[in-house]
Amino acid sequence: MHAENPQEIILVTNPSSPHNQAVPAANTEDFVDLLSDLHAPADLGTHDVFADLQDHGSNNDAMTEEDIGGSGINEYRYVDTAPGTPAWSTNGSAPYLDAQDQPTNYIYTITNSLVSGWFEFAETSGTGTGFAANCSVYWVAVTDSSFSWEIDWTGDDTADASGGVITTQTTWGWSDLGTISGLDTQTEIDAARIRFTYDKGGAQPDQCSIDAARIGINRTAASNHQLDLEVAWTALGYDETNEELCIYPVTGGGWPTEDIIVDVWNGAWVAVFSDLTPDAWNNMSISSYLTGSAFEIRFLGGTETGDTAQSTWEIDAVLIHTWTPIYTPAIDQAPTLDNPSDTDNLYAQYLEYQVTVYVSDQNGFGDIDYLEIGLWDDTSTTEYCRFRYDEDTNTFTEEYDAGTYVTLNTGSSTATESGNDIDATFYLTVDWDFPDSTDLDANCSAIDTQGESATTWYEVDWDVETRLGYSVTPSIDDGSGTADRGNLDGSFSLTGTVIYYDSVDDYPSSSAVDVWVSASEYGTGVGPWSALTLDSGAFDVTCYADD
Repeated sequence: MHAENPQEIILVTNPSSPHNQAVPAANTEDFVDLLSDLHAPADLGTHDVFADLQDHGSNNDAMTEEDIGGSGINEYRYVDTAPGTPAWSTNGSAPYLDAQDQPTNYIYTITNSLVSGWFEFAETSGTGTGFAANCSVYWVAVTDSSFSWEIDWTGDDTADASGGVITTQTTWGWSDLGTISGLDTQTEIDAARIRFTYDKGGAQPDQCSIDAARIGINRTAASNHQLDLEVAWTALGYDETNEELCIYPVTGGGWPTEDIIVDVWNGAWVAVFSDLTPDAWNNMSISSYLTGSAFEIRFLGGTETGDTAQSTWEIDAVLIHTWTPIYTPAIDQAPTLDNPSDTDNLYAQYLEYQVTVYVSDQNGFGDIDYLEIGLWDDTSTTEYCRFRYDEDTNTFTEEYDAGTYVTLNTGSSTATESGNDIDATFYLTVDWDFPDSTDLDANCSAIDTQGESATTWYEVDWDVETRLGYSVTPSIDDGSGTADRGNLDGSFSLTGTVIYYDSVDDYPSSSAVDVWVSASEYGTGVGPWSALTLDSGAFDVTCYADD
């Protein structure tokens, strides 16, 4: 059936269906379209009703072998064409050697070693192969002359069979040249031709005359049944994950003992079934052969030589079943924080943290539309931010930010895709506005191109810290060693080292933190005073005493 009106059948888990497993509804069964005879050899055998292959469950097409065995042959074929230049002398009318009719029509010579032209034999009435051929010549010599002979059936003027000088005879009669080895097909016999070379014998040359030449052709009648029937599709879909040839034979009037082979055309015939099992679907993947919308198969008898029994196979349906399973994407594991600070922390404005999400789809990574990860509080009630990787466009985006909590580096973020898997790594920086959080939860999701999705929650237990502390407690030094701040408007230094809260030694970048100092406003050196550049978290602020 043609693609513009294909048979669409929803398959279920049922042994009477072409594919005995649960498959999605969006699959196609395309029954065979037409008879075909595109590839050698020519079709042999017959269909009962070809159209019965184009549905399932009603009538069957009976495929029956054809007998190509040769019928019995027992005949003579005389010369029927003389050469334009016989070379030997002639008497009567051409072709001279076409009948035993001396002295009416014949050829003769007394010139030693003279070679005649080629005389062609009439074509056989038989067909095929398996013949046995012999040759005989009707002739006479005056005393002791004779001839040798050559037979050519390839047309190259070179003997394919030959014989030496035959025994002389001085009365007219037939001489048997024997069986001509290799001359055994219709084609060869129809092309056969003979020529003669005169031999004068032991005395003076005497006349040698040839009146007739013939080939005796024999073959015993024998049956040989063969099946070679092509069928074809003209408008198939060929880009699905699964593509199967499905054939349903039936026992019918009796299933033959002879195998039935099924070949597919792939520049040459390739066998995909060595035999079929009746009363069941016979399914075979053809994905490696189905590369275009046109497709041909053939049914071939299992015994193609000397098959004396004619076989008939009944086939109910022949179709090609194509489908792509719908698989739900999977979240393969918990996301990972690949470069945490102090085991499981993300510090504000400290570095770009790398968070990797792991998903897969059995239809291949290309079937995944996009994946996302959202970061939530420990109770999974408040979402702080969410990021997406789009597989089709290979782009990373920040889909949601509850404030100015994070910054995503879309240029550095990367995805590794292989087989069914995508590992997407998001490069993100926590901003100071992110709420200080303990034991974050992560929500990972993936949606494929067929609308199937997967979502999984994880207790990732990452902590976000935006608070700061000191690794070195701030201290005052007025340069005089006193315990106070010195004289009014006298300068003194306030020093210390800033780190992230509860961190051992992780400090913010010099550009991320400023230190400001303020005091009571007495005297002329009033604050506030600041250190706008820190060195590994350390600050040194020059202040002025207010008392």
